Amino acid sequence: MKGLSWWHWAGGFLGAFFIATAAFAGPRIGALLLMVLVLAGQLGMALLLDHFGWAGYRETPISVGKVAGVLLIVAGIWLIRRG
Repeated sequence: MKGLSWWHWAGGFLGAFFIATAAFAGPRIGALLLMVLVLAGQLGMALLLDHFGWAGYRETPISVGKVAGVLLIVAGIWLIRRG
């Protein structure tokens, strides 16, 4: 265990936090909304990772199409919440 780096520990704690949050929020907001919120968060972070070249990713600038795709997901969240 001592040989693990900080990101191993961070990944473990964040994974446990995600599971606890999903277990708490899932029954309250529903499976569909929970999953689409997770997807929106992952896509938003992926957009930033690509744009800034973080974590060793090749830098690719944000484009109108990429932003439109994320905004469509956000619009889907709004539609799900309305329904």
